[in-house]
Amino acid sequence: MPLTATLQDKQNEHRDRQKGGVVKIHPNGRFAYVTNRADGTVKKDGKTIFAGGENTIAVFALNEKTGEPSLLQHVQTEGIEARTFAVDATGTLLIVANQKAMLVEDPQGTMKEVDANFALFRIGQDGKLEFIKKHEVQAGDKWLLWMDVLKK
Repeated sequence: MPLTATLQDKQNEHRDRQKGGVVKIHPNGRFAYVTNRADGTVKKDGKTIFAGGENTIAVFALNEKTGEPSLLQHVQTEGIEARTFAVDATGTLLIVANQKAMLVEDPQGTMKEVDANFALFRIGQDGKLEFIKKHEVQAGDKWLLWMDVLKK
């Protein structure tokens, strides 16, 4: 599948450091989740800031007979560069590790620090994601590279 198949904004395919990432299949085999990761930077007013791009999860329904994916949803990961994510064994929760802290400029020109974080999503019966909350991690210049969910 080409990167453009997972992106909400097809123009992001040509951005510097716009990447595809982790692919996970829901425990019921009916849905697939794919990360779109961006972490490019530019200099502005002497500061290094996020250059833009897409940090989303694309949600696909999988055809029961052919396995062909059909896009259902794009959801923001609530951070910068969703390095990895996990679906719990019950198929009801998805946790994203947004690996980097970065300075981001909003449309009004205000700059704010977005911390590395773990973002928690509820998975609906239809496979779609609903953001619940995020837990910020003061990682400094370190990155959240890997995480998983363990059964109890």
